[in-house]
Amino acid sequence: MGKTTVGCGVGCSIFFAIIALLGIALAVLFPLVIFPAALRSQIPLQQDSDGQLSTTTFYWSKPPVLNKFSFNFF
Repeated sequence: MGKTTVGCGVGCSIFFAIIALLGIALAVLFPLVIFPAALRSQIPLQQDSDGQLSTTTFYWSKPPVLNKFSFNFF
């Protein structure tokens, strides 16, 4: 075995270990910290101080979609 093969194996192992640790950290932090914080900041259904509905609340009550139903009977 040459030095290049051993160096590549060690380098790849370190790289994959870092990626695995990052994945484990995100798997733990996302449901406990990141998602609840994002949910609290993005989903408040409330009125502004002037009585207007916030954009999120408005889209929640009147979604900007056109419902179209097609039924095919054979």
